[in-house]
Amino acid sequence: MKFIKANWINHIDEFPIMMGIGNPPYQIRIEAIEDFLLKIMEHLDDDIYVSVHSPEKRLVNRFSTLYFDLDNKDLSVALKDGRRFAKWLKEKGFHYRVYFSGSKGFAFYVDFRETEIKDYRDRMDAFLDMLVKDLKITSFDRGVCCDANRISRLPYTVNTKSGKLCVPIDDIQTFEYEHLLSKPNKRILIKRRSSSIIEGFMRITYKKKYQDNTPLSKSDVQTQVNYILSHASQITDGVLNLIWTIIIPSLAIMQYTDDAIISNLRRYLKDNDHYTHKNIAYCNQQLRSFRNRSKKKFIYPMRLDTFTGRFDLGGI
Repeated sequence: MKFIKANWINHIDEFPIMMGIGNPPYQIRIEAIEDFLLKIMEHLDDDIYVSVHSPEKRLVNRFSTLYFDLDNKDLSVALKDGRRFAKWLKEKGFHYRVYFSGSKGFAFYVDFRETEIKDYRDRMDAFLDMLVKDLKITSFDRGVCCDANRISRLPYTVNTKSGKLCVPIDDIQTFEYEHLLSKPNKRILIKRRSSSIIEGFMRITYKKKYQDNTPLSKSDVQTQVNYILSHASQITDGVLNLIWTIIIPSLAIMQYTDDAIISNLRRYLKDNDHYTHKNIAYCNQQLRSFRNRSKKKFIYPMRLDTFTGRFDLGGI
């Protein structure tokens, strides 16, 4: 996880930055690294973007990166173009970073010593004309590449259209993409949580199934919920955490109505002596949040620790 955090931080030119969340994204200004990391953790199951160029430096025409977006409905075409572009950059001695977007293309960041670039759009447009003519590349998204105000997808965040991650590529020449064409797995999986109480319930309830992430049936989910509710009086840690990570999603999967879910949550809170108006309001808020999230591809809201396991990036 430290590696992923470091990648997020190193991806930023300097603060302040503009950050985009959702699809289509709404933009907010982020002033400091702490706020940046906090906002990421709040929206790990959303599309997350950051400004390619510092807003402050952009105002004075100072740049240290050029951004190239290669998209094509046929990913194999975008990959061929990306390999051709990467080879050209290497031959010319440019330092660059390349990422799989999580969907239909690749993002290139060409880094150099900070310099003044006036008329950014016109200069990039002319540069692309040269690249298209000389390298026969058809996948450049010209509107994106020429826009100095552009925000780009943050590495190690999810592309909600495909359900796949935006990830860095060490060597695009050997990059294999066939496995990326498969549809995202929509089977319900109960993933590991780091909270000790949740981990304990998982191990006791599922044993082998918990360890190998075997898909769970609705009866399995029912067993899990019943176990948690019947042992509520023993829970002293992670009381509210269980509500949004397991109980609400599980009851929703079993097609409980909102009233029935709240009724079960009231019972749960009473049994572990956490029944307060504030916590009931919390339950209602988390249920509304889940219903909004479930309209997307993802069933479970995710914390930073569950994020790595969900996308096969290893455990914490």
